[in-house]
Amino acid sequence: MQPKFLSGALGANPEQMARIAMMSPLAAIATIPVTVSLLDRVSRVWIFRVGILLLLGSSAGYTTVHRLTPLLYVLQGAIGASYSLAFNASAAQVADEAPRARLGEAIGLLGASNVVTNAIATTLAESLAKAFGWHAAFVTSGALSLVALVLSTQLEERRVAHPGGKLPPIAPSVRGHFGKILVVSALMGAAFSAMFTFHQPYVLKLGGKSVSPFFVGFTVTAVGVRLFFGHLGDRFGHLRVSAVAMTAYAAVTLATGWLRVRYLWAYGLAFGAAHGVLYPTLSTEGVHAAPDGARGRAFALYGGAFNVGVAVATFCWGEIAGRLGFLALFGTASAVALLGAAMLSGRAHR
Repeated sequence: MQPKFLSGALGANPEQMARIAMMSPLAAIATIPVTVSLLDRVSRVWIFRVGILLLLGSSAGYTTVHRLTPLLYVLQGAIGASYSLAFNASAAQVADEAPRARLGEAIGLLGASNVVTNAIATTLAESLAKAFGWHAAFVTSGALSLVALVLSTQLEERRVAHPGGKLPPIAPSVRGHFGKILVVSALMGAAFSAMFTFHQPYVLKLGGKSVSPFFVGFTVTAVGVRLFFGHLGDRFGHLRVSAVAMTAYAAVTLATGWLRVRYLWAYGLAFGAAHGVLYPTLSTEGVHAAPDGARGRAFALYGGAFNVGVAVATFCWGEIAGRLGFLALFGTASAVALLGAAMLSGRAHR
């Protein structure tokens, strides 16, 4: 909902929205050294709580914003760091708990819970902003952050942390197959940025009033495929399934260049199906390519690569949209996704 807030409430243009939005992935990237050094050493529950506290502070900060101001860059950056810490801590914990043969399914279920809450939050925020103003939406975000912080007191961590222990190196994996997975993750992030950030101003430009149908459609299929087809990668091979899903990514992104607002829900359904398969399946391939004692670092690097793609592409998409239009933006993003699919297909064939 942040792009709609910037565009509708503050009057930001595509270039300004892009610069503010990319602060989130940039901050997530900046936290990579922290997450890589800590996730396999200290309590992941506490890392999760730090992420929630950052989100709480950002929500409070947004209630004070009534015009375009440099504070927006700081607040959006805090949100990016918050998500990076909280999600990576959760994913690393799931990877330790789940059986290796069903790791893809377990990561998919974690992602499903994230997608569900994201869709609920988007719909709720849009409704609150329309009825009571954006201040009410951000206050609600802060209240939900407090609820998450309280619930985190019930979490237990059975893994024994070793702050000073020697961990298996991950650098050799980065120079090998895992490194290629990181490149594809960045390409996926670039296409994801185009769809999630820039379909919103495109809808408004075409005369649409609501962007929630996209998020509702996205949630239905992203959650559905993870609940009922989360085993696809574990059964048929993570590389093959990821290549097919990345190709679908490209097709949906290209089709969005000719967006029909009345069918916005359908674009969400299609993109949700592709992302619901791709993100957890590719991340599972990456975790399998890393040493067993480096799962926390593997997730941090995978998520970091995704955010690198989001950050770099968000700036580029804003420039392309401002100079050449949205059709050029989504066409270029589709080509980026196809490059990732080609890299995966070649590796899977070998």
